Amino acid sequence: MSAKLALLKNNKSKSLAYQTSLSVNRAKIISGRTEIIRLSSNENAYGPSPRALSCLNNTKELLQRYPDDTYEALKEKLSKNLSVSPSKLVLGNGSSEIIQFIVNAFLTPDDQVLMSKHAFSLYRVLSEKAQAEVKLLLDKGWKNNLEDFVQAIGEKTKLIFIANPNNPTGTMLSSKELKSFLMKVPEHITVVIDEAYAEFITHPDYQSMVPQLAQYKNLIVLRTFSKAYGLAGLRLGYAIANEAIIEKLNLHRNPFNVNTVAAEVAAVALEDQLHIQATVEKNCIELMKFKQFLSLHNLSYIDSLTNFICIRLFEKTELVYQQLLKKGILTRTLREYDMADFLRISIGTKEEMDECKKALLTILKGFAL
Repeated sequence: MSAKLALLKNNKSKSLAYQTSLSVNRAKIISGRTEIIRLSSNENAYGPSPRALSCLNNTKELLQRYPDDTYEALKEKLSKNLSVSPSKLVLGNGSSEIIQFIVNAFLTPDDQVLMSKHAFSLYRVLSEKAQAEVKLLLDKGWKNNLEDFVQAIGEKTKLIFIANPNNPTGTMLSSKELKSFLMKVPEHITVVIDEAYAEFITHPDYQSMVPQLAQYKNLIVLRTFSKAYGLAGLRLGYAIANEAIIEKLNLHRNPFNVNTVAAEVAAVALEDQLHIQATVEKNCIELMKFKQFLSLHNLSYIDSLTNFICIRLFEKTELVYQQLLKKGILTRTLREYDMADFLRISIGTKEEMDECKKALLTILKGFAL
């Protein structure tokens, strides 16, 4: 292992708990406001497809029945959308449940798992609960440093988590970088590529790793309906992998783990790709405008390509968070990622972002940032 490897080893005696953002109800109580602009959880600001909402209204007669535990109808539509066999799919109550399946299936105490220090914190939380050794690698330019990942692989390494695009930084790895990396990972190590925000990426160098499943039997790709599809409240995610891995994951899946309404609505949402395109286009416009606003006012930020952005406010971060909250705008601090200098702001509608910019200007007036 290189002596210069940027690596942090976890402390098993201090197990973390996943931290969600402040609830809207709590935000209303703290701010004394009846309406909250929620820019904290990277949701689709424009909501689900109208066709999905119509389907939701038509599922009432199904509520007294258990779901079809094969989820055949949804898997068939996903298989066509992804050009994979339905046998290469497993569904979860959000992709968070599938991450739990993966940890249960592939990690035992003292196995080793690699991830970025600035990756989705649930990877670390669940791995530590499994008593695995977590190696946290430092980013390079706020991107996963794949060279360090390769150097960090050891005899006990069993699992690698990479989010692409990454949350909370919003950066991406090119398909060329990831393909080169996969070639260097031994076959006995399982690689998880989490593509929760993939639909929001318009950069020409970005490509899903789903087509690479044919070549790499140790690869798992995660996707979700919580972000671009606007179905976060229904909790539905899925994994794509070779059949042997799917069989292992299914051993840890409880019957009927996805509810009927989620499965029915998601199948319809998949058909409305025009809604996804419209959502992405609006997001790109508001993200660009917000970056321009930040640059105009000399505010540093990580150059995100997704539906959220991290702005660097240094010692004023917590104060700005609290002041925005008092104005009815809920954002996200990032202390659990060792990014206490940053505030993450989800990209909302034009009206929401205009309010956010107005509030930021008022709060930051007189600050030396």
